[in-house]
Amino acid sequence: MTGHIARISGGDLSYNSIDYTSLFAIALMLFLVTLVLNLISQYIVNRFRERYE
Repeated sequence: MTGHIARISGGDLSYNSIDYTSLFAIALMLFLVTLVLNLISQYIVNRFRERYE
């Protein structure tokens, strides 16, 4: 997804084209996927962390 964003944004884009709006849709999806993976990994780390008392 990042490569696609870099390839599309390298050229001249008009503001009302489908390529321009797809940049924001792809970036939003990339952000959401990263957020979900981070939340899942944080849950796993907290669940299996050993606590020393």
